[in-house]
Amino acid sequence: MYLHCEECPICQSQKPVVYWGKNRNGTRRFKCRTCDKTFTHNPGTSRISPEKEQLIQSLLEERMSIEGIARVARCAKRTVYNILKKRSSESIATISST
Repeated sequence: MYLHCEECPICQSQKPVVYWGKNRNGTRRFKCRTCDKTFTHNPGTSRISPEKEQLIQSLLEERMSIEGIARVARCAKRTVYNILKKRSSESIATISST
């Protein structure tokens, strides 16, 4: 257990917080010894780059499978589904506006 002197953003306690592993982005997590809540200072974003989103959209246009696109783009299937959903809602909005 390694203690780090920082203020807890949840309870504003001045007691030392404990290092509590890392999140998906590799950012350090902390645990407050007073309120037992975990938190991350300056959490990173896990958004995909515009280039990767464009790659996924082009592969969707080629009617490649969702699993295949996730494998090629090295992302989660959920990401591909979200881009597909976003793309289909944009096309519906375009159709309804004309």
